[in-house]
Amino acid sequence: MPDKQSIAFVLPAFASQNEPNWLPWLQQLMLAIQQKQQNIDITIVSLYFPAKNISYQWNNIEVIALNGYNRKGIKKIIFFLKVFRALMLLKKRKKIKAIVAGWIAEGCFVASWFAYFNRIKFYGWILGQDAKPGGLYQRISKIKSHQLLSLSDAAKELFYKSYGKMPAVLLPGVAEVKNMIPFNERLIDIMGAGSLIPLKQYNILIEVIAALKNTIPNIQCVISGGGEDEQKLKKQIADLNLNDNIDLKGELPHAASLQLMQQAKLFIHPSSYEGFGLVNIEALAAGAKVISFVKPMNEEIENWFIVKTKQEMIDKAKEILLNENAVSKPVIPFSINNTAKQLLQLLLSN
Repeated sequence: MPDKQSIAFVLPAFASQNEPNWLPWLQQLMLAIQQKQQNIDITIVSLYFPAKNISYQWNNIEVIALNGYNRKGIKKIIFFLKVFRALMLLKKRKKIKAIVAGWIAEGCFVASWFAYFNRIKFYGWILGQDAKPGGLYQRISKIKSHQLLSLSDAAKELFYKSYGKMPAVLLPGVAEVKNMIPFNERLIDIMGAGSLIPLKQYNILIEVIAALKNTIPNIQCVISGGGEDEQKLKKQIADLNLNDNIDLKGELPHAASLQLMQQAKLFIHPSSYEGFGLVNIEALAAGAKVISFVKPMNEEIENWFIVKTKQEMIDKAKEILLNENAVSKPVIPFSINNTAKQLLQLLLSN
């Protein structure tokens, strides 16, 4: 067994050559950890995507893909055994110091019990809808409050209400955006980005644009993303006579979406729930102002405006867009390097 200590991350998906867009902020975090501790070996066990049984190298980090998406019944039990076996084989090859499971879900369930039986330090990271009540794996994972990490204050408090365990560590939302161009002449009035699914409520964004058009007839909106609601949203845009105002770009490479953010005055994220909403952090770094329904942190974040209703969203957007003295200013409320440092301190301490 090598002397080099290893950290294993159990995640639902990770980037590959053919799918580079999976979880870009976690990609950035892995690179930040690698840069801070070059004598630490990182391994990623990716449960569902890439949808292949393969092992490959990503920036000198080993990724083990297990192709377990949508397994049900006996196939799910077999998959759990497969994950356990993959961790066992990894333990034979590497000196595992700690395991981190992203999302308190299936991967956390298996990895937490594996860590318990093998006396390996373990943390589960609450990253999204896993904070909501009604989850099975949140209850049957072998995990205590001091082993719970949370991406935001809101997720931390909701998890406590849902499961009676208060996460001990807050690791805030991170997004590192390099080489940003500080555009001040921004030709996109409003941008949205994310999965076009019911949770994200892009129908509300379209209704906001329809209302703003009464005051700003030539308003320009760009939406980046794909998903099950795409055709429904296209019909809504046509029915509201907004084809000249809203451009559905479809699924774009992450870098292309960031470039659009740099040209937007305002970023609107109408999602009904987010563990954090890291796309908002990227928009702030790109110099756009942000409006959302979800308030992830107890502290106020500059240029991020929280509203409760669609009408409040319309009113705040109108106020921002009609302000002739507005200046684009990149805002970076959290440092990915600080998050990497904090996580490493937890994982490597005795």
